[in-house]
Amino acid sequence: MTTASIVSMQRVANYGSFLQAWALRELLLEAGCDQVTFSDYHPGSVLVETESSSHISKAIAAAKLGAKPRDFAAYVNLKRRWAHDVLPLLGVSDERVYSPECDLAVLGSDEVWNVLQPNPSVGMAPELFGVGSRAKRIVSYAASFGNTTADSLRAYNAADEVGSYLKDIDAISVRDESSVQTVTSLCGRSTKQHLDPVLAYDWSRCKRIPETTPVAGNYLILYGYPGRFSTAECEAIREYAQLNQYRVVNLGCLQHSCDEFVACDPFEVIACFRGAAAVVTDTFHGTILSVLARVPFATIPRVSNSNKLRGLIDTLGIQAHVPDDPTESRSVARAIEAAYFSHTERVINDGRGSANAYLKEQVSKADAAKRRSYLVTHKSRDCVGCGACVDVCPVHAIVMKNDRLDFDHRFPLYDPSSCVHCGRCFAVCPMNCTADLLHSRQGTGLVAQATDHNLLMRSASGGVSAALAVAVLDRGGVVYGVHAAGGTVHHIRLDQPSKVSKIQGSVYAQSDLTDIWTPLTNDIKDGSLVLFCGTPCQCAAVRRVTGDPESLVTVEVVCEGVPSQTTYQQMVGALSQETGATITDYRFRDKSIDGWSTANPVAIDDAGKPVSGRHRADMAYYAAFKQALTLRESCYVCPFAAGKRCADITIGDAWGAESIALPSEMVLADGLSCVVTSTSKGTSLVAQASLVTTSVSYERISAHNSCLSYPTVANQSRRRDLAVVCASKPFEAFVRAVEIWQDPVDALKAAVARYLPRAVRTTIKRVRR
Repeated sequence: MTTASIVSMQRVANYGSFLQAWALRELLLEAGCDQVTFSDYHPGSVLVETESSSHISKAIAAAKLGAKPRDFAAYVNLKRRWAHDVLPLLGVSDERVYSPECDLAVLGSDEVWNVLQPNPSVGMAPELFGVGSRAKRIVSYAASFGNTTADSLRAYNAADEVGSYLKDIDAISVRDESSVQTVTSLCGRSTKQHLDPVLAYDWSRCKRIPETTPVAGNYLILYGYPGRFSTAECEAIREYAQLNQYRVVNLGCLQHSCDEFVACDPFEVIACFRGAAAVVTDTFHGTILSVLARVPFATIPRVSNSNKLRGLIDTLGIQAHVPDDPTESRSVARAIEAAYFSHTERVINDGRGSANAYLKEQVSKADAAKRRSYLVTHKSRDCVGCGACVDVCPVHAIVMKNDRLDFDHRFPLYDPSSCVHCGRCFAVCPMNCTADLLHSRQGTGLVAQATDHNLLMRSASGGVSAALAVAVLDRGGVVYGVHAAGGTVHHIRLDQPSKVSKIQGSVYAQSDLTDIWTPLTNDIKDGSLVLFCGTPCQCAAVRRVTGDPESLVTVEVVCEGVPSQTTYQQMVGALSQETGATITDYRFRDKSIDGWSTANPVAIDDAGKPVSGRHRADMAYYAAFKQALTLRESCYVCPFAAGKRCADITIGDAWGAESIALPSEMVLADGLSCVVTSTSKGTSLVAQASLVTTSVSYERISAHNSCLSYPTVANQSRRRDLAVVCASKPFEAFVRAVEIWQDPVDALKAAVARYLPRAVRTTIKRVRR
């Protein structure tokens, strides 16, 4: 079974975006894919001045066009209902899907690479270039840079970044000559030019297009973005329409000149074009729909779309359909009534053959490609650093190494001369076939708090992991959890309830699993009840290595990503220098200061006493963590940051609990945990633990924990700059860099919140909820 995922802007509420997405999906299915889905992307930083893209602002702009109240209401309702009525036709729901594991990722089509457009919903989005994709093969199809050029990217200091993205794409296809030139200039690669999917797809095979049009009588379609036709242009078009006794109809957007606005679905739009007496448009896809419908039309290129629309006009040989003066009625008439050239038909037919051949080739290559593994690709995004591959290698051909240029995160390095190609390393890698590790049902949600007050107060939130550990140890089982000592963070094995305190508290650094693989597998072989607590990817690795027996219960924390242990060690060392004390422990969240919070860290000296005050070293480390600048690259494409969970039990802070009706036994200030149980053995263990619980919906939990829906997002350009600082300069340079990037308003808010009484903070949160 060959699977593909289209990475595009399918959620944009306009007909062109929908139709190109639909057509590309159909083309991929015809090319041999068995399943085609759509991937989302995170909007990146906007490189040029932003514009408002909210529904409210667009409605206000449309209201200024003088539309009839009925038409204006229909327009607003069409935009408001788009996600509910139209996107499901693509199989796209409200749930965002990022970097799914598949055989083929297809970037495009349309202006997916127009990174200089002033639209905050797009911006410089690396995922639109395939960054972080979990596909075996990454290609583009008919992608376009729009009005972005190599020179303009250089002017915004973005050329090198975009060029590096293009180099990693397995095959590049664009839809216009300007994009061909841009790719060549940025990375020197050759590229193929193909038709936009709306042209490349044969719509005669689409059964969803109605045979009758929703518009009665003879009509002229005026098709374009709201208000882009000038008053003079609308008057000329109106004069032509009146002369021919055509009603002027708007589709998709309102214009100055309109007898009727027709709200319809994208397939009805195609029917409207087929039934029209004439069309006047200034858009790329409006021109394509006119050509496909073989309807008399005129198209008006604008400065904002000249690159792509002029290229389309030249490719199809339809220059005669461009009016010399769109404000003059006779010029508009000559363009509309220009002959339809047979050359256009030949270009489309040849282009369809070329598109089909290209996509078939890419599907075939994706089907034959191997799953992406760090040991093959050497790309940081493909490795979570668990070390499972090192543990299972029978000839010890793999070792873990630190990548100084990537915050010293650890990656496997193998010796090809020693490798016996047994495939065990590939089999246990949690980043391969991740869908197999996600439980089939969405978990059951709880808010919970440990009944043992001592356990509770030593925990960062509600003490659930400690209570689960005690429950397992009381039954003669063993527990594996994270232990921080000085500057090291590693997993340890516990077999006595009295030692549970060693694995309590939050540690914002990646734990080393090296020392636990052998005892863990031995415990599993002995049939012992085993509880493993860690990040989702670590739980996935443990399940792969052990075979996920019934005696294993995995507990994952709600994880926003992991900084490297080296960066953590540097922070502890810098903190020792800054305070003059020997720091032996660092607790990111200590309730003894001000109860349950995220802003109560404490450093412990060698005498076991807290070191008072906040310090630059740990504040910078925490700020970088909150901005997600020091995480593993795999964290930004984490396949386990999804609605379906990997572990038996998921735990985290019960943020938003201020607005929940809590049982009288629960004390909010002492900390609360959210709990999600995804398997029967997870549910059973939670029931056996000494916890006070109350049910909540999974949706409520995920609303306050974004990493239960999608991976962490970061400013990747800033992350790369900080990695260079860490690789070449002392930790003090790291501190200064982070301090420069900190938003003073956010810092002020945090400072004010820190000194507000807890009761006041709780009341404010409750009101906000």
